[in-house]
Amino acid sequence: MRTGRLKILRVVKVGILVSREVKGLALVFAAQLAAATLPAQTTNPIVFGGFDLTRSGDASFTEGASFSEARAAVLSNYPAATFVSFPTLTASNLAPVNVLVIGTPATITNEITPLDADEQTALLDFVHNGGAAILFTDNDSFASQAAAANASFLSPFGLSGGGTLISEVVAEVPAPENHPVTSGPFGNVQFFVQFVPGAITNLGPHATVLATNYEGVAAAVINPGQLGPGSGPVVFFSDISGFWDTDGYFPTNAALFLNAVEFARSPLPRWRLNIERLGNQVLLRWPAAATNLLLESTTNLAPGTVWTPVPEVPAVIGDENVVTNDAIGMRFYRLRGPVP
Repeated sequence: MRTGRLKILRVVKVGILVSREVKGLALVFAAQLAAATLPAQTTNPIVFGGFDLTRSGDASFTEGASFSEARAAVLSNYPAATFVSFPTLTASNLAPVNVLVIGTPATITNEITPLDADEQTALLDFVHNGGAAILFTDNDSFASQAAAANASFLSPFGLSGGGTLISEVVAEVPAPENHPVTSGPFGNVQFFVQFVPGAITNLGPHATVLATNYEGVAAAVINPGQLGPGSGPVVFFSDISGFWDTDGYFPTNAALFLNAVEFARSPLPRWRLNIERLGNQVLLRWPAAATNLLLESTTNLAPGTVWTPVPEVPAVIGDENVVTNDAIGMRFYRLRGPVP
């Protein structure tokens, strides 16, 4: 631009509780020595979250006039999608959200109030808990606090950025086929247009380059599971102009934006953990294809419960991982971690 979780609990058999979190990959089974199978997953309509008009003005993705084309494109492809708006990032505001879409500009010459420490914590916790985010920064001179606003978006994830590129810039995608954001269901993206963008100058320990401009990185991504087991994805763009109505580039860049939405919204597979009793032992089985999942256990579900890895190494039998544990007292089991 210019210079919640819904948690479903149901008792399926005496002594067995199956808990499935809609976000993340935690599958928790409390068993008193009987068999259980996770029911089939249901897919809920995507819920987009974003700042309201008081915080983001016309650049509010969920309400602002400057994002009308992008919202229309989303609803054309995801007609059941809904939008929720709020003035601040808090755990309660983010609870119903699947994909958060926010940017640092409020207008062509005004920035939003930078995220404070509590908002940065809420944003990071949201992603750690399986939420997805699409974040727009911009050049660092379009407004007096632009650099601070940009840093408040990037620093929680270990990134930094800066610079101001003049006029129209073509950001190049060196290897579109390497990532679903640049080669997804809406098209293969070899370049996209920015207008007076900034750049991401330091990717930190978790992000991967998607595209570059002549100042640095124009688009980057943190993939699911990179920030921790069950964490969600984050897509970063160093310019908002290519995606809002104000500068007229959205039709050119629509495929990239919609690929990013699809990448962010795609539900992570849920894997079944089967539990059955064999005499005085418990047999735990789950798909061998779930190579990045860790079997953990605990003796209670009180707040602050510490889950510990089950020390037994799974045996691969057919297409399943199999672990046998002694059936002593009450124990809770879960699979946790990103899907490769």
